[in-house]
Amino acid sequence: MFDELKDFPFFKIFNEEEMTKLSGLMQIVDFKDGEMILDECEESSVICFILEGKVKIFKKEPDILKILTYLEPTDVFGEMSFVDKQACSASASAVGDVKLAVLTSEKFDNLKEENVDKLPSKFLIEMMKEITRKFRAVNEGLDVKSADYTLHELITSSKRIKLSTDGGTEYICVIKHADLSQHFPLLKIDIKGQTILIPFQQVKTITLPNKFGNF
Repeated sequence: MFDELKDFPFFKIFNEEEMTKLSGLMQIVDFKDGEMILDECEESSVICFILEGKVKIFKKEPDILKILTYLEPTDVFGEMSFVDKQACSASASAVGDVKLAVLTSEKFDNLKEENVDKLPSKFLIEMMKEITRKFRAVNEGLDVKSADYTLHELITSSKRIKLSTDGGTEYICVIKHADLSQHFPLLKIDIKGQTILIPFQQVKTITLPNKFGNF
């Protein structure tokens, strides 16, 4: 399982020893087309990493099924219930055959109790980053997939956006490049031909224009 997980953006900060330990705690679970993976009406305590296939994330509303997004290999879901062990915030079902690596909060708690290194803390930090990215996306009406995916879509489409920072500065701009691989990740934005670099951690919101092109 180690080889299948090492390409996940979620795990990019973990070394080989840490990845071996984490993958050893996970279980491979297979699902058939249409099979329910997580139900928003039920409590859950697992975080799921998609190895193969596609997963539909949706909300069940009266007389309607509201599809939030489709997740693919290297995407992650289930973080919220993994943290609070409450009912899932949304439901998930398999689209075609799906293969997941699943980590239960019970096994992770056992790892924390060992308290032998910084691995549990690093994992929790990455998980909270993922949750934060998805909340930002939901709040701004973007796709709830990973930040890398959302940024890739904005870059390739050259879509004009409004970007605001923690300092209160707002830019009407186009995102030209995103380098999230560095210790201090940066966004390169274009404002009427002028290039500016913005530290990713300072980005507060990314707003898309309405149907009239206004913000």
